[in-house]
Amino acid sequence: MKIFGREINENAMIDITQGDLAYSRDDFNIAISKYTNAISLDSSNYYPIMKRGMSYKMIKEYDKAIVDLLKSKNINNDFRINQVLAECYLLKNEFLNAINLFEIALDKIKEEESIDSINVLGVDYASTKSRLLNNLALSYLKLNQFDKAISNATSGIIANPNYPNNYGIRGIAYLQSGEIAKGKSDLQKAADLGDARSQMLLNQL
Repeated sequence: MKIFGREINENAMIDITQGDLAYSRDDFNIAISKYTNAISLDSSNYYPIMKRGMSYKMIKEYDKAIVDLLKSKNINNDFRINQVLAECYLLKNEFLNAINLFEIALDKIKEEESIDSINVLGVDYASTKSRLLNNLALSYLKLNQFDKAISNATSGIIANPNYPNNYGIRGIAYLQSGEIAKGKSDLQKAADLGDARSQMLLNQL
C-alpha cells in the first residue's frame, strides 16, 4: 500500500492505529507494545518511533523516550519531535539541551506557519508558539538567567495573551530579579486567567 508515494506496511498501519487508540486512552504500555510491533515491521517510518518515544515520556521513562525521539528526528526533523524531545530534557533538568531544542522547534513552527498561510494543517500556531516560549522561559529561569526568561515569556504573551503560564513564569523571574511590583502584577494576571500556582505564590507574598 502506498501513501503519498511511500510504500506502507499494512500490518504496521494496523499496529499504529491500535497504538494511537491506546495512547488516546492513556494506556501507554499497550501503546508502546503496538508501536514496537509497527517498528519491527517498518523501521523507516518515523511516526511509530516518535509515538513510542512520546509514550515513554508519559510514563516518565525519559531516557528511553530520548532514544526514540532522536531516532525519529533523524528521519523527520519537524517541530513536534524537537518540542517533545526538548520537554524530556527539561524534565531531566538538562536545561541547555532543552533550550537548544526548544529554539529549533520554535524556528520550525514559524517556518511551517509562514508556508501554511491559510492554515490547511489546522495547527493553532499562536498557542503552540506561546507554549514553546513558555518552556524556553522556564528553562532560562532554572538557569537563573532572568532577563532571557522575561524576554521569552513576554514573546509568549504576545503570541497568546490568554495563556497564563507565561505571566506566571515572567512574574517569578521579576520577583527573583527584585522587581516585586512587576512580579506581583504578572502573578495576579496569571491567577486571573486560572493559574492556581500563581495564586498560591501570591498568597505567600
